Amino acid sequence: MICENLALDPEAEKAGIAQERYTKGMDGTGYAFPDVFAASWCGAPTAFEIQLATTQLPNIVRREDFYAANGIRLVWIIGSSEGQLERRTFKDIYLRNDGQILGLDGDVMAAARKASAPLFRLYRLLPGPISKRLAPEWKTKIVSADELNWGAAGSRPRSVHFGYDAYADQLVEKDTALANARQRFYAVLADSDHVEAGLIWNEVAENVGGIRWEALASPYDVVRAFGVLATIRKNEITVKTKIGLSDLPHLVNSMLLEPADRRCWTHAFKLLAGAVRPELLTVESVAQKCRRNDSEHGAGSPPDLSAGQVFNVFFPEGAFGRLQRQSAEGT
Repeated sequence: MICENLALDPEAEKAGIAQERYTKGMDGTGYAFPDVFAASWCGAPTAFEIQLATTQLPNIVRREDFYAANGIRLVWIIGSSEGQLERRTFKDIYLRNDGQILGLDGDVMAAARKASAPLFRLYRLLPGPISKRLAPEWKTKIVSADELNWGAAGSRPRSVHFGYDAYADQLVEKDTALANARQRFYAVLADSDHVEAGLIWNEVAENVGGIRWEALASPYDVVRAFGVLATIRKNEITVKTKIGLSDLPHLVNSMLLEPADRRCWTHAFKLLAGAVRPELLTVESVAQKCRRNDSEHGAGSPPDLSAGQVFNVFFPEGAFGRLQRQSAEGT
């Protein structure tokens, strides 16, 4: 079915499409037998791996690493059963691939033949509506090749639309009550008003779910830790401090990563900074403290995971990363 689908593209048909093609690594070590190999698909050699049964994460990682190292794009394909997406194997794939995976079934092939062009079923995991407390749900539609970002040689396809985190943020911004609550929350963080911050937090938790403010940790430390996170997100001082924004690494170190009772928020900091200020993570003093804090907390679940959707309302950047970690921990 995949071969027939790909053959509808003149480029792929001319370059060659093969089933279970022996593919040796460029350095002479390692090999793979992709279910379908297209010598040229959207400008690069591409392996299509059909996943219908369970497999172990190390096998998934090995294949992904092999194709990336050898400049071969990797595309994971599933069959027609959406229910299988809840199985461990499929989670290991799509949570490592932008929260999406492609499918091919009879309806897709019928549409492809009619269009005389390759089509796929795109499954995207996105936050659900506020009314369903932002619980992740699947969005699916039949797409043409040019509706996907296939990436460069050695990469994996991604959606051309904004990702999980930005989608969550947009849902909050479109909800007047939540958007207003978030702005009020940031304002009281700037004043280190942990009483008012707690009231706003609990108000939102009632709406979207999550633990209450009193269960987070010491209010004194939480309001300051969140103030630092908000400062990073908004790129303006949102915590009571005399340290200027021009010395953000010092602010992060002294007010979040160094105080013992705030180190538990290091995981949240790394996800947020990775999304909006990745250069922060390359500052050696910041990186050292992150490593130390990670080591101190070991394999324990960080509090931003247990906080629930209420945390994602205030700090949506990192929501997909938390989803990945929660899945890995089986929570």
